[in-house]
Amino acid sequence: MFRGVILAVISEQETQDRFAQALSLYQDDLLIVGGVAPAIAALDERRIAVLVLDRPFFETQDASVLCRARQTCPQASIIGLLAKDESLPPEWQVLGMDDFLQKPLSPDLLRLAVARSLELGRLKREAERLALVNEVGRQITFILDMNKLLWQVARLIRESFDFYYVGIALLEGDAVEVKAAVGGQDDYLPVGVSYRLKDSEEMMVQALVRQEPLLLADIQNAISPELSEARSALVIPIAFQDQQLGALEVLSVEARAFEPADLPLFESLAAQIAIAVQNAKLFAARQKHEETLHSLNAAAVAMQRAITSQTKVLEVMSSELSRSGFISLVHLQDQDSASVNLIHSSLSSRLSKALTELLDVPPDDWSLDLDRAPTFRQVREECRAIFCEHVESLIDQIVPLTLLPDKLDLITRILGYPSAVVAPMLLEDQVVGWLTVFSAQLTAEHRPAIMAFANQAAVALGNARLLVSARRADDLALINQVGQAMAATLEFDEVLRLLLQAVTEVVGGQECAVALWSDEAQRHVSQARLAGGRLSLLDLVSEDSLPPLRIPLLGREQKFGLLALDQHSTGKELSAENLPLIKALANQAAGALESARLYGELKQSAEDLEHSQRRLVQSAKLIATGRLAASIAHEINNPLQAIKNCLELIIDEVEAGEPLDRTLLDVAAGELERIRRIIQQMLDLYRPRQERMEPVDLNAAVEGVLALMRKQLESHNVTVETHLDSAAPQVIGREDQLRQVFINLVLNAIEAMPQGGQITIKTNRQDGLIAVQVSDTGVGIAPENLTRIADPFFSTKPKGVGLGLTICHEIIERHRGTLDVRSQVGRGSRFIIQLPAAD
Repeated sequence: MFRGVILAVISEQETQDRFAQALSLYQDDLLIVGGVAPAIAALDERRIAVLVLDRPFFETQDASVLCRARQTCPQASIIGLLAKDESLPPEWQVLGMDDFLQKPLSPDLLRLAVARSLELGRLKREAERLALVNEVGRQITFILDMNKLLWQVARLIRESFDFYYVGIALLEGDAVEVKAAVGGQDDYLPVGVSYRLKDSEEMMVQALVRQEPLLLADIQNAISPELSEARSALVIPIAFQDQQLGALEVLSVEARAFEPADLPLFESLAAQIAIAVQNAKLFAARQKHEETLHSLNAAAVAMQRAITSQTKVLEVMSSELSRSGFISLVHLQDQDSASVNLIHSSLSSRLSKALTELLDVPPDDWSLDLDRAPTFRQVREECRAIFCEHVESLIDQIVPLTLLPDKLDLITRILGYPSAVVAPMLLEDQVVGWLTVFSAQLTAEHRPAIMAFANQAAVALGNARLLVSARRADDLALINQVGQAMAATLEFDEVLRLLLQAVTEVVGGQECAVALWSDEAQRHVSQARLAGGRLSLLDLVSEDSLPPLRIPLLGREQKFGLLALDQHSTGKELSAENLPLIKALANQAAGALESARLYGELKQSAEDLEHSQRRLVQSAKLIATGRLAASIAHEINNPLQAIKNCLELIIDEVEAGEPLDRTLLDVAAGELERIRRIIQQMLDLYRPRQERMEPVDLNAAVEGVLALMRKQLESHNVTVETHLDSAAPQVIGREDQLRQVFINLVLNAIEAMPQGGQITIKTNRQDGLIAVQVSDTGVGIAPENLTRIADPFFSTKPKGVGLGLTICHEIIERHRGTLDVRSQVGRGSRFIIQLPAAD
């Protein structure tokens, strides 16, 4: 990405020539001017990486160039030029200068200073990149809502790099649709715009077709009127395991803003986005699938509890499905004729009234003509559920032909649901009816669950018919009891045990068993028998060894096995009255086994997803560790390079017999101290501690810190006002660590008030907690930085390491306390520490 130029504002021609000659390596990115006006123009028009100011241009009385630089390029490093033997001006800290050089310019020192400034800028950009990748990873971990996640990532990328436009698009069929976009002219957001993959010349389409990044370094013609200011572009395909998901598009107003070296960063971002999209899809699908299964299971349980009559079963089913947002229609085949009647619907009174007013016939009086209902015929012939993505053709089959002319669109709009599933209602291996479910959330994946529910509904209706016609109350109670127990469990073995136990109670001492079918072997390979109330699974040597009376256990397109009875084992025939009951129990078991199978598949999917999430979390931890190590290496490498350069210069001077330059030794010593400070702060932050906690008087700790820092406060023209609650109890902790927290907060307050100000420290008791507030009247903290100030290596100070507040947070959390901050830009900040009282 664009790095910026080196701007030198020098009045003397000789110094300009020396400057240009020393920095000839940077001649393509070097701009030298000799006055205030061209300097301000360059600051307004160009992005500055390093600003070099001659002495006259940072005088307090004429600091317009310096002020404009702080406004237009706050990230730029500023180097001041001093006359020979001139000491640092007393106001240099107030002016915010980063470095100084003395004239006549030493080419080596000048190149060293500029290289150091450029390296510092590179490290800042690298830190921003790492922070961005880490933040995107955090979004993946904590945000599973697709829309919210994409918008958050788009905003984060644009704000982190100040891009002109950032857009994220996902594939939708044969087109790519923009899902999130920020920036552009007048904040133009093309969200919802789709581009066909076959005939569109859009950049993101080209990148997806080629399946590789697209980098346009210099755009001569406008991409579109709304994005006319764009001068360079980068499009990265978003893919997950070789599956194209979409594209990330980034535009900049700078020509050549992107380089091939930037591709790994954006490819990493695209990979993170791909993982997020995949997780969001899996999470949404899992949620919807679970909701549907739970709704259908609840309706099935309610139906089994309401099998006192067919009407009651249909009413409960309708109520449960309506509560879950479904519209259901039940068509039953008349046993004595070929007609098919709509015997029940879950249409609300409002919808039913609207349809009645439109068609002059209430929906309950509609009859289904199978000759013009190919979907229902196909369901009956194939005994499987069919998903209808567009309900118009289905409504055309359900509504009588005489009522349809010119009203199909109106009926579709009244129903309001775009998709439906038609499932057969199987009872004793026969289709006795059809269940049609309308919903806005249905997909083809819901067919097995609705098929199982339709079978349970058929079983419930069949059981209701048995209950009405049966003469023995104990048999009817058994069916109800077993139905509820089976509907309430999702364990395969428990369903088998309940079936065998119920059949044993019905048939007495007659031998019974369940032979289980294996899909791989395509034969019965095991048998389940009941002994002492416990279920036993045994190998089946031969199907001939099973009892002769066999009732199939049929699920959706799957045969679970068969229930086998020996009706002669006790010397008496199986009564005709018991056979329908046993068949009903077998049908109940088949429906429950289907639900158990679906639940097992869902459970396995959930375990697989959880395992994948654990692997993602572990991967994220490893990535974070690598990023941290890289950050520490970069932080230490910079001062090491400076020390190396100083030593090389000293060697050159010694070999040349020149006097030793003390400045070089001071620079090397300062850089060594910087390395020591970084390492010490990292050790303080991460090494484990075994400490003995003691009672600590916070008031005394605060007063000790202020006494220690009195001269430093006076030298920076900072006054301190204290309000210490003398009645505040002690806390349990380490006084030296708490003093370190107070010192860090006071130092931060001093640095936030370069022209002096006031620090206010208060202590008081609040509901069993001791609160310490440290307030200043400084520059404040920008809102976008408030959530990041405790992150390792994040600092808004040019030479800050970014570990001070991180260590403070670590110490306070170790003391079972909290550290919060309130801040307003231009008015100051207030840090609030709360610790448990010792009593």
